[in-house]
Amino acid sequence: MRHIVWIHLALLVGCTRCASDEAAGAPDGSGAGSGTTTSTTTTSTRPLTLTTPGPPSPFPGWTAIPGLPGHCEVYAADEPAALDPLTWVTCAGGTPGCLELVTTWATPAQTYRFYVPFAGGPTPAGPVLVVRAIRSGELMGWHDHLVAYSDGAVLSALRARSAEFYGCAPGFAQVGADRVLWTVTDFTISPLMTEREMQMLLSGGPAYVYNTVADLHGAIGHLRSAGGTFAAVSYSGGYILTVPYDGSAPTRIAGLSDPATDSPASDGIAVGTDVLYWKWHADLAREHIYRSSTATTEVLIERPDWDVYGLRTDGHDLVWLESSPPRSMTDNPTAFELWTSPYATSAQALVRQKIASLTPELAQPYTSFQDGIFVLRHSSWARDVALRLADRVYFTLDAPPGQWWGDAAYVTAEEIALPVQPPWDAQLTSTVRRQRFADLGAPKPVPALLTGD
Repeated sequence: MRHIVWIHLALLVGCTRCASDEAAGAPDGSGAGSGTTTSTTTTSTRPLTLTTPGPPSPFPGWTAIPGLPGHCEVYAADEPAALDPLTWVTCAGGTPGCLELVTTWATPAQTYRFYVPFAGGPTPAGPVLVVRAIRSGELMGWHDHLVAYSDGAVLSALRARSAEFYGCAPGFAQVGADRVLWTVTDFTISPLMTEREMQMLLSGGPAYVYNTVADLHGAIGHLRSAGGTFAAVSYSGGYILTVPYDGSAPTRIAGLSDPATDSPASDGIAVGTDVLYWKWHADLAREHIYRSSTATTEVLIERPDWDVYGLRTDGHDLVWLESSPPRSMTDNPTAFELWTSPYATSAQALVRQKIASLTPELAQPYTSFQDGIFVLRHSSWARDVALRLADRVYFTLDAPPGQWWGDAAYVTAEEIALPVQPPWDAQLTSTVRRQRFADLGAPKPVPALLTGD
């Protein structure tokens, strides 16, 4: 099964990617040779098409993105699937079923180094990862931004100058089906990023069309997608923007909160044309839903004297956390619970089922839910718990000694991909680990969560 991986690579000297020629290992790390595994999937190299021509490109095989300000130098790979794939090796220590992303590689002109991964997720063709690469050598000062399947093949790629204080640069990417939604930030508005101009580019589909689909202003946060729609929230503008996978016109959803009494809408998920989101209201944390069919917003999940937070969905089920007393009464809640329901679009349709009581250490809001697997983050950031909703069992994943886990890059029924980071510094992510659940031993029953095991 393929997974899409969005990886940010810091390129200290770079090409598109130079995979090892040594013998590939099996996904469980049992192969011969170096233990390196590369893509063996045949991927079509569909040509890039643009809605309008862009300016000339200095890079053969890369075409300038049209519709951006004149000082924005952003180029797209004409045939991203023809770029060299990601490469994986057996994890240090030989952990069964574990692979690590190769994050440094070189050519005569360039060296690549992995930088910061962002969440990808399952797609019909498999999970994806998103990567940025920083270069030195011939292309010093240029970054490559890649969205690639976990088996290595690149789905989408942009190249831009480093824009720490001036210029434009791709930012977060969202992936759904075979499409990618990129955000390009114009840093000339404010180097301190207090005010930013952004544009969204939709790529993918039968011809890898790149099209500017929306202009944004101010601080933007991306929302998760559970299928059919991408979404972003404008914190300063107080609205959510949804962009359908099919490239049709985006929808701006305003009036989601009262600035005088509510927190901004945040931590949201786009599901089809609906949006789930979290906010404080009347001294309690609640989960809300915007229903596009009626253009109305209502509270989806609330509980008297409890905060509700961390809502996630894979499009089939809802999972969320509850804590009491609420934060409006104390900084130290004493009761924590994990709940689920089949997916619902109204409070009346919820079928609440308690999964487990939790220790405070596991009741953190940094959760993920994809393909029936709900991931809890331990407060140490050195342990994740992957709960399989169907049979209420879980697996424990511990970070390498002295390291932390970053937010899950993707989760499927078969495996999880987790960035490896030094404590307190996600900018220095060293690699991504893919771990197969089947090689972690027998899962534990959910009631054991209360013991913290």
